Amino acid sequence: MVKNTVSVQMDYFSRGVVNQYKVSVFLQRAHNPEKLALSFTFPEFNYTRFVYKGVLYFLCADRSGMGQNFICVLPERARFMSIDRGDMVTLNHFASIGGDKFKLIANNYAGRIVLLQGPLDGFSQIQAPLAGTEKTVTTSAADTIVSDQVGFKAPLIQGKNMNPLMKKGGQVSTAGLKGKYIFVDFWSTYCAPCIEELPYLKAAYDKYKRDVFEIVGVFDERAPGLTKKIFEANKVTWPTVGMNSKDAEISGYGHVQSFPTNYLIDPSGRIIAFNLRSEDLMNRLKELIGH
Repeated sequence: MVKNTVSVQMDYFSRGVVNQYKVSVFLQRAHNPEKLALSFTFPEFNYTRFVYKGVLYFLCADRSGMGQNFICVLPERARFMSIDRGDMVTLNHFASIGGDKFKLIANNYAGRIVLLQGPLDGFSQIQAPLAGTEKTVTTSAADTIVSDQVGFKAPLIQGKNMNPLMKKGGQVSTAGLKGKYIFVDFWSTYCAPCIEELPYLKAAYDKYKRDVFEIVGVFDERAPGLTKKIFEANKVTWPTVGMNSKDAEISGYGHVQSFPTNYLIDPSGRIIAFNLRSEDLMNRLKELIGH
């Protein structure tokens, strides 16, 4: 792929000056040429190596500036073919390094400047560029960090139950659902893949009792009245919060950028899975709950 790339110029504005750099782009015919003639891939990233607690780590950052603003921090390895999406860290998310948590607070200029906030103790003195890192997050404190990432305490969701099929509306709050598994589903009325997932959610909801499993939907309504029709057609009977409702509290899930996006939360309130599709939810619940 790299041999067949072309070089393009990228511009960015910093401190009153327009700066330029070049990146490699791989062009190919799109899988669906009727909608898009070409697809673009940027097979480049900026990287550095550092030692933390005696272990060599590899940090890479998206160099194109065209996709999601992410970094990856992994133990050094001889080679790897790809990076798992679960290892990608976006702004205000946390990277796990040597058992400690580091918050990504800046990834500027196409990965040229990356700032992580966390403990300094594990770095040797030769890591001078990291001297400005603030020691604000410790390993013990990491157990209570709230973040919409797998392995972290789930952010709060609360608001008015907007599901017209439920006789009891009232307020919905994930804080009152601890002690059971909670599936949080972000979806939209215009999103066909979201609606296709509803029968799978319905099957899981009907199989497990409310004392062990609950679903909380968070929906984006684009056409008034359409939500009720979707609920009725799919027999949706779980509590649902309107994303744009004035009393809705969903700010902790600021990294939701597309629909559907979902999270599975364990009885302790920790996120244990992300973006389960079709039969994945049922299979995971069978592993966790049984039968």
